[in-house]
This record gives sequence, structure tokens and C-alpha cells, in this order.
Amino acid sequence: MIGSRSPPIGYRQVPGHAMYDDPDKMAIKEEAMSRCYEQIQSVLRVQDPVPGFSSKGPALITNYLYLGDFGDAASLGLLSELGITHLLNCAGVASNGGYFRPPLGGGASPRCYKQLEALDREDYDMLSHFDEACQYIDEARSSRGKVLVYCMRGVNRSAAICVAYLMARDNADLCAAVTEVAFARGQVLTNPGFQRQLVEFAAKHNRLPVGDE
Repeated sequence: MIGSRSPPIGYRQVPGHAMYDDPDKMAIKEEAMSRCYEQIQSVLRVQDPVPGFSSKGPALITNYLYLGDFGDAASLGLLSELGITHLLNCAGVASNGGYFRPPLGGGASPRCYKQLEALDREDYDMLSHFDEACQYIDEARSSRGKVLVYCMRGVNRSAAICVAYLMARDNADLCAAVTEVAFARGQVLTNPGFQRQLVEFAAKHNRLPVGDE
């Protein structure tokens, strides 16, 4: 932030991610980011909270990208049936050294595994893992494979990675990416810190909705 300017209501910049030195440009960008934050809040409110959340199985986001939870990752028969070849575990710290890692087999069953040491906390910089995750998903795509991105419940860490990937690789704006993931999975991105990080990511990569840039 510059000077004593306060961020728009509902939005707080992630430390270390300032994008502009010009106060006027920064003010315009902050207002656009605030509007975008409100828009994704509206999208996410459509999804009713689910007490005692239970997975409905891996959610198909694109023809190569699935979003799910640790139970989905452990269902080897289902993974094989879906043709999932790559697993991306976004709950590495919580997985206690491999609890969420199923045996890897040959054929159509998962043959590649990657683990991110991420925490589901409002102050955690989830997108610090994005480059690593993006490269892994790219590898799955280039080999004509399919990747399941998952965490404990498939709500925050893994969903944030999927939304950021759609913006970075499929040129989706943030609202479109959030809508696509929420429609496929249901309740996602309940962590407000991750929501703010995605807004900042969208602004940095020109993926705010048209009219908000």
C-alpha cells in the first residue's frame, strides 16, 4: 500500500505482492479488485454450506483436470476408471508423510504423484505453490494424462490451485474460473485469504472480469 491509503472493504493485499508504484494506477486497480472480490463472493454464496461435508467424487473441471478430496485419491478403482494418471496432493503437511498417497500402479491407474506442503489458513500464501503445481499439471496435459488435484476436503487448497490454473492456462477471468470450479465441485473457497490471493493473482495476470481491469 502507498502512503496511508486503506484497501477497499473486503480486500486486503497479500504482503509482498504490490503491483504498482503510481498511486493513481494503484487506486484504480484496487477498486477493480474490490469489485471482483464482491463478484466472486456472490458466486460462492450460491453454494450452500454442507454440514458434515462429504465428497461426491472427483469433480471434472476440464477434460484433463479433476478436483477432489483425500477419499477420492484413495479410491484406486475409481481413479483407474476415470483414467487419472497424475495426483497432486495439496495437503502435504496434513497428510502425515503419505497418508493420502495411494499405491501407484501401472496402466491407467495413477502413475505420478506430487505433494505440496500447504496449509488451509487465512494467512497462508497458497499461491506460492502455483508455479510448481502449474508445471506438474502441464506435464500431465502434455502426456495426454489426467490429474486429480486434491486436499483434505477438496474445498480450499486444491480449489485455489484449480482456479489459478484456469486463469493462467485457459485464459479464464477470475469470476468465470470460480464459477466453473464451484459449479463442478459445489462448496469451494471458504478461506477468505485464498479468495483475496486469487483476486490479486487475477489483477497481476490481467484476469479480472472485463470492465474491472
